[in-house]
Amino acid sequence: MTRRSLQYAPKDVNLLVNHGILANQLGHGEEAIRSWKQAIALDGSQVIAYLYTAGELDREGKPEAAIPYYVMFLNKVAQAGADSRPPAHNLVAIVLRLAQCQVQAGPPDQAEQTYELARKISAEAGETKMESAASVSTAELEAGLGKTRQALQLYQHALKLDSQLSDAPTTAIDSYSYGLFLRDSGLSPELAY
Repeated sequence: MTRRSLQYAPKDVNLLVNHGILANQLGHGEEAIRSWKQAIALDGSQVIAYLYTAGELDREGKPEAAIPYYVMFLNKVAQAGADSRPPAHNLVAIVLRLAQCQVQAGPPDQAEQTYELARKISAEAGETKMESAASVSTAELEAGLGKTRQALQLYQHALKLDSQLSDAPTTAIDSYSYGLFLRDSGLSPELAY
């Protein structure tokens, strides 16, 4: 239906975004990406088209291609007024996806900065669970880079945040990750246990 409508209104940006959504839902990822990119080319203020493009490229296992679209989305959001921004929880989730793409595509210093942004937004918004998740993700990255001291501090910070939540599964997962980190770092097995 939207394909036919686009024959009559090929420069209708909203129609292009909606066509991309429908194409994506029907499993036509490449067509969806083309439609969203066309919408962006016609109207760079179509913030959601950046996010949809990034998300689909990310889902397809193309982190390097997704990164610029996540960054453009976040830049547009930063330029928008506070009233126009998505809720902090959603925004942090997007920042964490960007960081994961940066981890996969390299170099790690960009991912470190992005994780720090996620932690900062979470802390400022009082999103304790998201701040904990960002701290654990950062700790995992730091541990992988051999930055044991930084990773140790981040894990401990995450566990402190977890203690403020009444979320036993999250606390258990973070505690287990911390235990693995302690074990893999060559610290005392008793401490890890």
